[in-house]
Amino acid sequence: MTEFIKIKNAHILIVALAIIFLVSDGLHVINYPPRSIHQWRQSDCAAYAKTYYQKNSGLFSPSTYNLAGKDGRTVSEFPIIYFVAAKLFHIFGFHYWILRGLTFLCYIIGLFYLLTCIQL
Repeated sequence: MTEFIKIKNAHILIVALAIIFLVSDGLHVINYPPRSIHQWRQSDCAAYAKTYYQKNSGLFSPSTYNLAGKDGRTVSEFPIIYFVAAKLFHIFGFHYWILRGLTFLCYIIGLFYLLTCIQL
């Protein structure tokens, strides 16, 4: 019985997320360049991914377009997301939906793990 409740709750979460995504015009918003109140942070994230893409640098060499450091090298809190985005840019070309989609995927995974923790 508890397995059924867990599966049912996961399906409810998926349907709720899909409805929220579609009602909030997510298909249009996911293609936006950096904007809104966190534009500075989104610009940094896009710069990490784009410089990984352009320079084809390694995971531990994040950089931005700010040249305050040497060659724009900087510290990033979790560069794997931007590194994976850069690898996807090589396959699909540079599109903002890739970066926003990866961020949204991390958000969804976090919600599922939160649901799992609550159920435990």
